[in-house]
Amino acid sequence: MRAVYSIVFDEAYCQSVVARYNRQRFLLLRPHVLIPMQPLAVAVIWVAVARNYEAWNLFFAGLMAFEMVFAGFQWFYLRHFPFRRLMRRAGEAVRYMLTEDGLEVVGPLAEGKLQWAVYPKSVRYEDGVLLLRPGTICWLPDAALSGATVDEVVGFLQSKTSMRHIV
Repeated sequence: MRAVYSIVFDEAYCQSVVARYNRQRFLLLRPHVLIPMQPLAVAVIWVAVARNYEAWNLFFAGLMAFEMVFAGFQWFYLRHFPFRRLMRRAGEAVRYMLTEDGLEVVGPLAEGKLQWAVYPKSVRYEDGVLLLRPGTICWLPDAALSGATVDEVVGFLQSKTSMRHIV
């Protein structure tokens, strides 16, 4: 089998990659849940301790202020800068080829071939497939597919990776 995904690396593609990755994570580990929970956890601890120990008030007030600033920074950074370094190459085409031997990548920054053992997991969405490995993700949207049908690619990836479906 040989399926080709031709993708234009731009801001819309990067945002869809981050959205798909966060969507497949456990609910409490998603940034829109985890980041607001940080100052809330500090506030709960502060209220619990401050009732009994007045000496801790100043410490926990400072800790809570630091946590709110830190959470705000995290939210801003994750929202605006996830691919800042790579966006210098925005608009350039990247081609992923799925073969029996592995995943071949051809692009302006790199060219190489990865064996299927490198990507042990995959997640099927209604509009594409996300290949997962520790530290790296690869989003393959159905709209960029040529050379094979979506059903063929899904069947092929199920034989090569541990796939789960998210609707």
